Amino acid sequence: VGDWSVEIDPRRVDEEKLLFYKNCGVNRISFGVQDFDKKVQERINRIQPSEMLENLLTKKIRETYPAFNFDLLVGLPGQTTKSISETMDRVVELKPTQLQTMMMHYKPNTRKYMINMLRDGPLPDFYDRKILYKILDDKLIKAGYKRTGYESYALPGDPIEKSYNEKKTLYASLGSQKGEATNFVAVGSSGHGSLGNEYYSQNFYEQNLYRDALDANKFPIHKGIKLDKNDKIRRDVVKTLRTYFEIDFKEFEAKFNIDFKHYFKKSFENLKEHLKDGLITIDENKLKITELGFQFSSVICHAFDDKN
Repeated sequence: VGDWSVEIDPRRVDEEKLLFYKNCGVNRISFGVQDFDKKVQERINRIQPSEMLENLLTKKIRETYPAFNFDLLVGLPGQTTKSISETMDRVVELKPTQLQTMMMHYKPNTRKYMINMLRDGPLPDFYDRKILYKILDDKLIKAGYKRTGYESYALPGDPIEKSYNEKKTLYASLGSQKGEATNFVAVGSSGHGSLGNEYYSQNFYEQNLYRDALDANKFPIHKGIKLDKNDKIRRDVVKTLRTYFEIDFKEFEAKFNIDFKHYFKKSFENLKEHLKDGLITIDENKLKITELGFQFSSVICHAFDDKN
């Protein structure tokens, strides 16, 4: 049957609506929490106290959705070591079975509303963000959560944790997924979706263009791409590195009928600096990301981009 997930804005649902989703076939829900600190919520214009989630997660809802996710963002305006520590304490109390934690991407050129986030001060810088994420990570690990990929966590016994132990979990743009995530329906401006194993689409960023397309009974798609075999191989390498932080060359050679080191000859050249810095190790059969390199895994993966 697979998983049918819905992203939930906790301000716009109640128990009845969540149960209705279940009747429609939904078996996993994901709440956009972002942060529980009131000052942070005011700066991102998203007021949703933790009590709102507590009231939604009734006994009946937890029984209906034994696996549910919280999305958290690190690097939001106004976040401090104290605020994120208190947010994580509250998250642990509410006990979601899964967590997708992401660094906030500041993109005012495509999301102009983000400019307002700076009206009361700058965003946390690179080093502040790393400190904030370390607090988040320590709190979750101490509470018993297991890392299930880059910036992803799950409680023992959760389907994603089980899938991770079986090496079936894969990293996607929305975090770690139980198996290959091939179909995403993007709703809303700036959303991006996928169809099957080879098509990706990007919705219009501008709300007026998004609305105009819907009014004309058209898909609000700004651009798209169809992957070729090379794209799929490189995508698989990136997903595997971002999930398990290592690559077994022979596994990829058997899967795609390639000579891994020859195919990625240019990539191995680009990896030399990371190797020298101690971010990765490479032997005859495997490439591994070190503990030091964990937070730089996205940069390491750039070496496998066909444009590099």
